[in-house]
Amino acid sequence: MTERTCVVVRRRRGGRGFTMIEVMMAVVVFLTAAAGLLAFQEALMRSNASANDVTSATYVAEFWLERGRSESLLWNIDGTDLTPTRTPLLAPLGINVTTAGFATGWNALPMMGTRPAGAPLNRYLETWPGPAGQVRDYAEYCVQYRLTVLVPNEIVRLEVRVLWFKQGLRPAGSTASWTCPAAGMLVGADPDLRSVNVIQLASTIWRNQVVR
Repeated sequence: MTERTCVVVRRRRGGRGFTMIEVMMAVVVFLTAAAGLLAFQEALMRSNASANDVTSATYVAEFWLERGRSESLLWNIDGTDLTPTRTPLLAPLGINVTTAGFATGWNALPMMGTRPAGAPLNRYLETWPGPAGQVRDYAEYCVQYRLTVLVPNEIVRLEVRVLWFKQGLRPAGSTASWTCPAAGMLVGADPDLRSVNVIQLASTIWRNQVVR
């Protein structure tokens, strides 16, 4: 065999393709990496959705705290100022606002009028009954609040908690109108943390000492 022939043989042997085993190993490595990437992407999407839920729930709680602070501007003299028509959120205190340590317990939000016919549902603020007086609109979040007298006829603590079902744990049939809290949200008076998420914010409210 001449030197030229040897060179040709070496080139042909060095340019051979991949074996079936090598191809299968490459496919397995690729699929493993792809599965890990998809799992990471799914976890990232869930994390983003959870963060968005917490942010939205915080905004909802802050909205109702601000509503309570606004109503306190109409609390000028005593509990007679705190009526359902004048101060819907603070009304549960009534004349008990002069009793130290009085607490209302957790309340559902008061109705804030009637949703006009044709108005879109509000997934954040469950405060309107339907146009024909049906049960409250479906909302993504359940809001409850509690009032506690710190200083009689002077200072009140307003606590707002927002509950929503964890992903995939919403009870069947709860996508229609519902009453807050929905079944499965509470264990007694406390949130059932096995099935719901919850945030709780508080604010101090002072009587507005300006005679009306």
